[in-house]
Amino acid sequence: VLASKNFVVWTGAGISTNSGIPDFRGPDGKWTQIDEKRYNKTIGTKSIDAFPTTTHRALLALLRKGHLKKIISSNTDGLHLRSGIHPDDLAELHGNSNKLRCDQCHRYYFMDKNVRVAPKAKLHDTAYKCLEPECGGTLCDTIINFGEYLHDEVSTKANAAGEEADLI
Repeated sequence: VLASKNFVVWTGAGISTNSGIPDFRGPDGKWTQIDEKRYNKTIGTKSIDAFPTTTHRALLALLRKGHLKKIISSNTDGLHLRSGIHPDDLAELHGNSNKLRCDQCHRYYFMDKNVRVAPKAKLHDTAYKCLEPECGGTLCDTIINFGEYLHDEVSTKANAAGEEADLI
């Protein structure tokens, strides 16, 4: 790690399990439970109630010391940002459950609650409006569901980080 000039970390659900958020594919993961017809969405900690783990804080320390250049994450729990990691250092591939994006000017907003309110997977509008005086667009959740494409700026950031990395 210390010899690397461009160290990039890719995280998934496992980084957040110590905060109480269930994973997806482990023995008690969401998909495992669904396959075994025992899924209970009330088990585990909701992401809004979770705290960043020691691993989140260790990644922040590596970023601050300049050893780590970028984090690519498939998590939507928001714990990387809540640990203090700057959005420029992070590509959240599947969105963030606390992050809204204006459908017109593409400005981002963060909430201290889960912003996903749509009754169906591929509906993303919320009741919130953009605060930019000349915009007023609809704020949408940023969650990427099955069959949806990643936002261009996120995939571009992640691809660039991966291409520039000498260690992932």
